Amino acid sequence: MAWTGLGFVDAYGGVSHPFIGRGVSSPGGSSGVPVAVFAGMDLADWVGTRRLIGMPLGEACGVRWEWEWSIPPTPSTAGDSDVWWEGHVTRTLGTLLLVEILPGYRRYEVSWLATLTAVAWCGNRRIGELVLELGQRE
Repeated sequence: MAWTGLGFVDAYGGVSHPFIGRGVSSPGGSSGVPVAVFAGMDLADWVGTRRLIGMPLGEACGVRWEWEWSIPPTPSTAGDSDVWWEGHVTRTLGTLLLVEILPGYRRYEVSWLATLTAVAWCGNRRIGELVLELGQRE
């Protein structure tokens, strides 16, 4: 399993370059399948949409995805929001998982974390898992 990102231009004209994130669960892990985690994608000073692609590696079967988002309520104070987020678009294209993270903002001192957990299946066999952590635990 792997995450890869598409480059994008931020509000200041800077270009973010693509990346690849991989991780494999330990043999004694609870799932026993490869797991790739992309953690620490923060919303602080976020402008623009970021796009990620999840992909199976080394599987020739017709992969299907099941996913679930865990999104806590956004904290706010006296009408001045400490966290806001326009949301996400999650879909599949063949064997790929496509995730668009829409614009948002999180004050650095505020703890807020949304998590996407996506499981890849080959028939009835669970072949891998992708995890995306958006925000930050303080």
